Amino acid sequence: MSVSDRSSDRVVGDFANHQVKATEGANRGADDTHPSSSSPRIGTARLRRLREALSERDLVILVTLREMHYLTAIQLERLHFAGHASRSAAARASRRVLRRLHEQQLVHRLDRRIGGVRAGSASYVYGLSSVGYRCMGTGTRRRAREPSLAHLDHVLAVAEVVISLTEHTRENAEVDLQTVIGEPGCWRRFVGSNGASVHLKPDLRLTVRAGEHELHWFIEIDRGSEHRPVLMRKLLTYVDAWKDGTEQTEQGVFPRVLWSVPDRERIEVLTTLIEGEPRLPNGMFVITTSERAAQVLAGGSA
Repeated sequence: MSVSDRSSDRVVGDFANHQVKATEGANRGADDTHPSSSSPRIGTARLRRLREALSERDLVILVTLREMHYLTAIQLERLHFAGHASRSAAARASRRVLRRLHEQQLVHRLDRRIGGVRAGSASYVYGLSSVGYRCMGTGTRRRAREPSLAHLDHVLAVAEVVISLTEHTRENAEVDLQTVIGEPGCWRRFVGSNGASVHLKPDLRLTVRAGEHELHWFIEIDRGSEHRPVLMRKLLTYVDAWKDGTEQTEQGVFPRVLWSVPDRERIEVLTTLIEGEPRLPNGMFVITTSERAAQVLAGGSA
């Protein structure tokens, strides 16, 4: 059993490498507010009409929100509207599309904004609504609940890894983001050494083609708030999952684990933990700052 990367001809693309350039209709005015709680329930027939009317970009946006859970308006603009002639044109198109999806009750906006009310529509944070989940065929009717600030900060940081890496691939023809699997799809369950069921819960599972190599990654987003015993338990859980061998049997390889941390001080904390624990194999873990994460995931040095 080894931690490695490998070359492959497999090409899989959910949302990360979709850059749809479809044009939208004219701007219909100022952004609206949250729909009223008394909005009529959307029936099956109307849901089918909504689904049939969605453009490719609409669908990709909904897939993105299903996988990433929450994104800011700016993050969605960077991810799905980069093909426009200018940043202002991209911003206008993004506002139109997101406003329409909101009016159709396919997405919802959080009460909490990033940057405050004065930032306008750019400050909105979007999630997939219960109607959106039904439209995606998950059969899940989820109520939109306001997440805690700490949870939202973590979720947006996870999304930022995907967005930064996508932007990196646009500038580097040799790099391609092939698969993106968010929570809980990237979680793994295996049998621990004591025979009990253990859950490995990375924040992301990515596959990146860099030149002739296919790089497999588990991602841990660390915001600097967890204590050292918690970090060590996470590190050892990855080792136990590697020794179990289920991931290698099912996927052919055990991914390396990238820890994206806020600063150099946090790098030193994790480095000290890893170097001081002989049970942790060399090469399994890579630590870098959030600013360097995209370059490292694409095969660059930490």
